[in-house]
Amino acid sequence: MKKTILLTILLLVMAVVTAFADGVSVNGVIVGSGMPTASVSGQMAYWNGSAWVVGSNLLYNGTDLTINLGAGTADAPFKIGSNATQSSDCQIEIARNVDNTGAGSGANGHAFSDSSVVSRGGSIGYNSYDARIIINGTNNFNHYASFQSGETYSSSGTITNLFDFYASPTITAGTVTNRYGVSIQDATVSGGMLTNDYGIYIQPITSGSSLNYALYNSGSGLVYSDGRIISTALVINPSNAVANTSGSGAFEIQTNSGTAAGMRIYQLGVNSWDILSPASSTSLTIGDTGGAIITLGHTGKTTTLAGTLTTAAGVTYDFGALTTGSSGQAVDATKYVTVTIAGAPVKLAVLQ
Repeated sequence: MKKTILLTILLLVMAVVTAFADGVSVNGVIVGSGMPTASVSGQMAYWNGSAWVVGSNLLYNGTDLTINLGAGTADAPFKIGSNATQSSDCQIEIARNVDNTGAGSGANGHAFSDSSVVSRGGSIGYNSYDARIIINGTNNFNHYASFQSGETYSSSGTITNLFDFYASPTITAGTVTNRYGVSIQDATVSGGMLTNDYGIYIQPITSGSSLNYALYNSGSGLVYSDGRIISTALVINPSNAVANTSGSGAFEIQTNSGTAAGMRIYQLGVNSWDILSPASSTSLTIGDTGGAIITLGHTGKTTTLAGTLTTAAGVTYDFGALTTGSSGQAVDATKYVTVTIAGAPVKLAVLQ
């Protein structure tokens, strides 16, 4: 029995040795013959279809394996293509020529494609790219970018569109509750300090020879903000704004019924003016932090003036609590207009 086992082991060893000596068997077919001899320490052989090839494209130094699928210098542990690198210290690099030769001629090209089919059950998520690095230690760093775009366009021809990010999903069945072209969550700070927090930060956009827009909404989709919108130079183009009842363009501030609508014109450190449509009211008031100064009535075209009005000629009208209307209106004799002419105040009562 022992002799039978030893004989079986010996036959297996001889079979393995014979396989490496005569070639490698893949699905019962010998795809190589003879053991290749490396000319450089660490080189690995590959089968080109008819013979073993030993070159500098596959290197193993005892710790790391470098695979260079091209004729150029291996700039990364895994490199596809023979062009020089445009980056530094990359671990996976694609530096190929995308031209009119090869299987991809005449078709769109992609350096990387995730064409997975996801059917996994359960409440799961899937990401085609997931950046999860950990930065630690005591050194100072200049920056980190989960994704960085820095292409160079040097063709003498014209490219119609250059997208640094492009999103165009397709939905053919089921229900998608919310679709976000870009979703930015706030940073989680559990230690250390975050000084300035920007959801989107745009440097000055000035390179366009015709148009320069930092943000552009080309459709009728609404732009919504729960927070304040602060601008040092806000320009409203009426031709592109909401049409009012007369059919012309208008800049609108809208609120729900029963909710005040207004705006403040504020020159920091100097003054502020409030233009307000009070809640559930058809009137419009113009005032400051002290309250309404002028109230414009909508129904009956009634206007209430408070305080004084001084003309360019130096004539001052003190309206007190006087109310004037577009049609004749009885006015209490205790209400009056004080007109100051040449420094002498004169009270005028207006009666129906």
